[in-house]
Amino acid sequence: MPVATFTASDSYGRVTGYLVTETATPPESSDSGWNAPVQSMPSGLYGSPPISKTFTAIGRKTLYAWVKDAAGNVSAPATATFDLCTTTASSDANGTITLPGLSTYFCAQNRLYKIAPKPGYKIADVLVDGLSVGKVADYLVPGTASSVSHTISASFEPDPFANWHQVAPGYLHTLAVRADGTMWSWGDNSSNQLGNGTANASFNPIRVTAYSDWQTAAAGPKHSMARRANGFVYGWGDNGSKQLGGSGSTLPVLIVPTSITDLQELYAAGTASSSYSLLRKADGKFVSLGAYPANSFSAAMLADWVALASGTGHGAAIRADGTVWCWGDNTKGQLGDSFAFSSTAPVRSGSASNWIKIAAGATHTVGLQSNGTLWTWGDNSWGQLGTDAIPSHLPRPLQIGSGQSWKAIAAGDNHTLALRADGTIWAFGNNTRGQLGDGSGATTNFPVQVGTDSDWKSISAHGDLSFGIKNNNTLHAWGANDKGQMGDTTTVDKLSPVLVATNTNSFVITASAGTGGNISPSGITTNAVGTSKTFSIAPIVAWKLRDVKVDGVSVGAVTSFTFNNIIDSHAIVALFSPDNTLTHTITASAGIGASISPSGTINVSGGNSQLFSIAAQANYRIIDVLVDGVSQGALASYTFSNMASSHLIQVVAALLDNTAPTGSISINGGASHTGATSATVTLSATDAASGVSKMRFSLDNVNWSAWETYAASRSYTLPAGDGTKNLYVQYKDTAGNISTPYLDSIILDTLAPTGSVSLNSGATGTTSAMVTATVSASDSGGSVSQMQFSWDNITWQAWQSYAASKSLTVPVAGFNTLYLRFKDAAGNISAAVNDSIVYNMLVALSLTVNGNGTVNSNPSGFTCGSGSCSATYASGTPVTLMATPGFGSTFGGWSGACSGTGNCALTMTGNKTVTTTFTLIPKAKVGSKGFSTLQAAYDDGATTDNAVIELLEGSLPGAFTAGRGISVTLEGGYNATYGAVSSQTMLQAPVRLKAGTVRVKRIKVKQ
Repeated sequence: MPVATFTASDSYGRVTGYLVTETATPPESSDSGWNAPVQSMPSGLYGSPPISKTFTAIGRKTLYAWVKDAAGNVSAPATATFDLCTTTASSDANGTITLPGLSTYFCAQNRLYKIAPKPGYKIADVLVDGLSVGKVADYLVPGTASSVSHTISASFEPDPFANWHQVAPGYLHTLAVRADGTMWSWGDNSSNQLGNGTANASFNPIRVTAYSDWQTAAAGPKHSMARRANGFVYGWGDNGSKQLGGSGSTLPVLIVPTSITDLQELYAAGTASSSYSLLRKADGKFVSLGAYPANSFSAAMLADWVALASGTGHGAAIRADGTVWCWGDNTKGQLGDSFAFSSTAPVRSGSASNWIKIAAGATHTVGLQSNGTLWTWGDNSWGQLGTDAIPSHLPRPLQIGSGQSWKAIAAGDNHTLALRADGTIWAFGNNTRGQLGDGSGATTNFPVQVGTDSDWKSISAHGDLSFGIKNNNTLHAWGANDKGQMGDTTTVDKLSPVLVATNTNSFVITASAGTGGNISPSGITTNAVGTSKTFSIAPIVAWKLRDVKVDGVSVGAVTSFTFNNIIDSHAIVALFSPDNTLTHTITASAGIGASISPSGTINVSGGNSQLFSIAAQANYRIIDVLVDGVSQGALASYTFSNMASSHLIQVVAALLDNTAPTGSISINGGASHTGATSATVTLSATDAASGVSKMRFSLDNVNWSAWETYAASRSYTLPAGDGTKNLYVQYKDTAGNISTPYLDSIILDTLAPTGSVSLNSGATGTTSAMVTATVSASDSGGSVSQMQFSWDNITWQAWQSYAASKSLTVPVAGFNTLYLRFKDAAGNISAAVNDSIVYNMLVALSLTVNGNGTVNSNPSGFTCGSGSCSATYASGTPVTLMATPGFGSTFGGWSGACSGTGNCALTMTGNKTVTTTFTLIPKAKVGSKGFSTLQAAYDDGATTDNAVIELLEGSLPGAFTAGRGISVTLEGGYNATYGAVSSQTMLQAPVRLKAGTVRVKRIKVKQ
């Protein structure tokens, strides 16, 4: 916003007011708007305070300053003429630029813009007026002598060396999460542990999935796990021990039920042949997956653990009370309980209760207390305890030094890392592969500093590899690298920290050309690190090469440029200007009703400009200006700038339009009702002469909205409150003619219907599955149009037209509840109403009786003898069947819906079938066939001569009449023979002899 000041004086008296305008029309002394001056100038001059003026457009501006004295005399104007320029500055979301947005200023001023990336990003390019000026952090827009508009925009890209959030080293591979939520992996991939869908190793970080909400990762011997922001845990890689919880995958797959939403920490550990995973929940409990060792602490998983570490054969954890507990192998004293006995249950390490961090190496343990002291115990064969006072191992915690400024710890197989509050890292133990990072490769049993830097913020270690993240979020690695697990694009061990970057194997070069020429190749090219790239530049006809800028710096008007040994991204821009030795022509013409000046053929030298003025004649209007056949719209002037070729300009006019548009309006497609204030308005308007350009709306045909661009549809918010809503629209054409109002109405109904339902006129029960629902409903805003039924208030039938009654089939026997809801014309749905009824469904009991006997029921339904019978009961009725055998028979049991030989107890939940069997009790037999009486044995069994009837009981079973000769054998040696006579032989049992009682053994029938 430009600011101006001025001074004034008066020969006869005091200056009493001043006024600043943009027009040369003199104001009157009595006009409003005069301001009082400030008398602060020497020699009797009066000065104004700074005057701010806001201008809506660039260009040459003139301000007129007027003063008046106490007598009311108004001065001649003092003038100030200046040029205004604008610059629009912008940046993407990954950085900032000073003075963002639109700035208006005096063209003569220089404008300095500063560009800064956010943490983890770097400047990718800065464009000024669409052309690259390189990766500059400052850019000066120079002052000019005339008005001009500029744009400056800054873009940013991830810094491959920054933005790291967490790193998780595994056995021979590494996972890491960046601050932007992306996850990366590198190293060995023989078990698909990198998660990129292949088994190919990578010596530099590669992206894992397209997700950008990863929070933390854990790497095991050959498997990987990570958690997203939604709480879900994913796993991939080796699953031989089911450490992923299911089947393995070459890509991340969900491995934890979604119900586990309070996961706090992930651990992946084990050996190459036996791996496992642990997931710590917010309550301190752990979920284990895979081959957790036999010396695991299964019982302790129920405790309130807050941190866990796992070595090769032992584990360590901190409880919420600040105590440390260890379990597993203790041959090197790594449990810290002062003994050498291994333990499958946790044992307490030392007596302190202020532990805050824990780490475990292969056979040693490291702890950090809340007072900043560092402690170690276990194996010291490589000096990994940080002391030379213990030759081989120590079974209890030992403080390392007397310092109290330690804030983080990490443990590799046989080395230890510790981070101090001053940002330095110290290491001790095995250094044969450079894992201590001091550049020497020499193993040491006392702490040595990792490099000389003091801006470290986190550390981690695994095996013979170490990592550290600095305050600027750069990731560094040192130690073992035989599988590329460091991520520095090599497989060479490093004795000192080296940077880890993403996508460091290639860089992009952005090539662009301004108007008037070409650069080849153009656009974005991706180039392998260390390679070269050559670009060719050439102007088109009538243009010449003016300059080439590389990363914003001029390299002259070169026709070729080569980037050698590419190790970063670049931008190259070619600039051209018209050839001023050439002359070009512009042919200008105007149609009927229009004029253009100058007209005809105009010669213009290359690089120069030519202005054309355009006007309409009486009763005409300009409708278009065509430049080289392309429409530019209805303009009053047009300028050809920076001429480099010949052109054609034509002006088109049309008669003035005095006819208003016609049209229509429809709310929600012509619906009569709506249940929401949000509506869709469909609009249709035509104007043959100049076309429809604007529209406006009113709710009362009195108060109208502002004019807006005509569109075929738009959303509209109706005023609140149920009832009829009117909406008017008017259309305006390009000539300014306004149509008559067009109206559509709709009823706003936001209240749902109410109603009731009754089954079988309120009956409580029915024996028929078909019932009649009597329905009643009303709606305050209109009519009820539809209804919908459900038998469970969950699954609803399709909507159907509202009716006063409806026949329905109950779904099940017993208690049934019918739910019903209503919908009105506005789409409002009522709450569900209901009625209940008991369906007493009749079911059949079918009985078959085999043999001699009867079956009775309770409750009574039937008494059934030999053969079949049936009865019906209400569903759910308990029925008991009782069997009574007939003479000479016994009850054999039930089959079908019952079994056994007791009473048959049934609940009639459906049709049932029962079979009863009565079995004959034989008293005599002929051969293998039994009979219930002796007479039956004679009549039906002894049908041949010499047939023998054997009695199965001690006495004759009833009277016996024989028509043929028989012999009777009595037990005890007695025999009696009866010959054939003219009449039947009668033998009445029992037979008693004076000599004693004998048993009839058999009767033989003679000829």
